[in-house]
Amino acid sequence: MAMLLPTITERDTFTSQSTDLEPDIEWKNTTIKQIEALLRPAVDEAKAQRDRGLGIYPLDDATREKICKEYDRTIEGIRRLAQEQLMHALEQERQTRRWAAGGPLDVGWNETLAREQLGILDGIKRKGSVQQHDLSVVQHSVDDQNRDTTDGPSRKRKEAENRLKEAEARRRDDEIRRKEQESRRKEQEVNMKEEETRRKEKYVKRREEELRRREEDLVRREQEAILKGQDEDFLKQQEEMFRRAAEERKRQDSMGSTSDISRPTAGRSHASVPPSNPWPIPKSSSTASSSSWTSSASGWSSSGRSNGSAYTQTSKPSYAPSTPTATSSHTASTPSPSMKPPPQGRSTGGSTPTQKQKQEEVKQKEAEAKRREAEAKRKEEEKRLEAEAKWKVAEAKRKEEEARRVAEEARRKEEEARRIAQEAKRMAEEERRKEEERKRKEAENRLKEAEARRRDDEIRRKEQESRRKEQEVSMKEEETRRKEEDIKRREEELRRREEDLVRREQEAILKGQDEDFLEQQEEMFRRRLATVLLRDRHTHHSIITDSQ
Repeated sequence: MAMLLPTITERDTFTSQSTDLEPDIEWKNTTIKQIEALLRPAVDEAKAQRDRGLGIYPLDDATREKICKEYDRTIEGIRRLAQEQLMHALEQERQTRRWAAGGPLDVGWNETLAREQLGILDGIKRKGSVQQHDLSVVQHSVDDQNRDTTDGPSRKRKEAENRLKEAEARRRDDEIRRKEQESRRKEQEVNMKEEETRRKEKYVKRREEELRRREEDLVRREQEAILKGQDEDFLKQQEEMFRRAAEERKRQDSMGSTSDISRPTAGRSHASVPPSNPWPIPKSSSTASSSSWTSSASGWSSSGRSNGSAYTQTSKPSYAPSTPTATSSHTASTPSPSMKPPPQGRSTGGSTPTQKQKQEEVKQKEAEAKRREAEAKRKEEEKRLEAEAKWKVAEAKRKEEEARRVAEEARRKEEEARRIAQEAKRMAEEERRKEEERKRKEAENRLKEAEARRRDDEIRRKEQESRRKEQEVSMKEEETRRKEEDIKRREEELRRREEDLVRREQEAILKGQDEDFLEQQEEMFRRRLATVLLRDRHTHHSIITDSQ
């Protein structure tokens, strides 16, 4: 602690006209130590305030110099106050010794006031409102029975005590405000964590909604696969009907082959004429079955170069062939100019280009749907990035507001420090002015003591309130930890759902591979059927040639 008062030496002893009334060096040094002990909290508070101003915030040289000057002015005011208290204590001791020696007192130091002040101090001491070291200034006297104080120095000492109590109350108020600010900061952190929790919950809900949509899409695909299986069953029924019709026509051709041989001038045989369909295909049948029947019928009138390529079309319009095989099928199914047109009412290969156009349109629609889906995904990603950018901008604005608030708080504290320094200066001026108002201030001192007790009660109440707020903050932190654990649990559940979704998607992919395998088997069956029909047709031609 900085020395507020200089150490008394031997040459500083003889300051009074009467050496018998002047206190000795030991008494003066003891009084100086007591005054410094009384003013030590004020000095510590000034140092703490200076350290807070210099250490918490990054300051420039001008601000640092201003804070140091404010500290120097505050310390100088405290030194002046200590000097005044020392002078009052010396004067009081001189007047006490003069009164004990039977000499006349100075103006304002009469015996009645001294005894009255002594009674007040004794009453305060009995009540325990003032500590023992606070009364040490008046304990040095020549005679214990005649020991007394005067109202002037006692008033100064009481006012100094009141100022110290006020400084202590301000320090406690600052501590309470700091705790309240810490509590508000923790509440803000809790609110931020709750906001983060709500954002994660929204993200989880969005992921669950996406998972639900994927599950619905998977169910829809399964239903489509079931419908495709029903279409394949219908196609098998149509192929069975076609096979029976082909066998029936073969028998009819075998029975009528003799009449065909007796007409050598005929431009073509009955074998080259496509048989009429004994079981007409209903108009409501699928496009794939109609196309298969038309291609099969046109194969009877085509040359041997087709090699059964008319049966390479699949039952699904979306997988219609666009390869040269389909082109050769179309060429083979178209009758040459040297051949006679088929009878009216029979199906020919003329409908194949229309079917191909429909298939191309279906392909285009599928491509358009895929493109739209990709566009929708891209837009969704753009929206997500835009929302994330907006959130980052809002976070930057919030941080900027927080920095502005911190700077405003620093300026407010600086103004508060300046105000405290001005208040100390004003109090020093007021101290000199109150010298002429000692009688009125005695009653005010009693009121101030009651006010100090009330402030102590208020400070204790605020401390209890601060502890209660700290408990609330602890409860909120516990709630935040619980919410974070709940969020982790939800994220784990979401991860399990995503793994289940991936597994389902893989199963769907495997199902799609099974559908491709089924289509391959169907294609092989059609080719095998076309090969058998072609072999039968060649056998029939060889029989006719041998007969000729």
